[in-house]
Amino acid sequence: MAPLLGGLAIDAGYGYASVAWVGSGLAVAGAAGVLWAAHLRRSGPEREATRPRTAVISRETAKAEA
Repeated sequence: MAPLLGGLAIDAGYGYASVAWVGSGLAVAGAAGVLWAAHLRRSGPEREATRPRTAVISRETAKAEA
């Protein structure tokens, strides 16, 4: 993707220096995507299924079951 966009910038007449700007823009877009994904992962619903459920059994219940 980056070589294509860099080539298009050169072909459009912006010169070889424009390739650095295209690369910088792609890097910023990639970093924004990573930050957005991290935000979505942190703010998402808690996964109750991954937490083991433990039952609290009183001593009286344990004696009655034995």
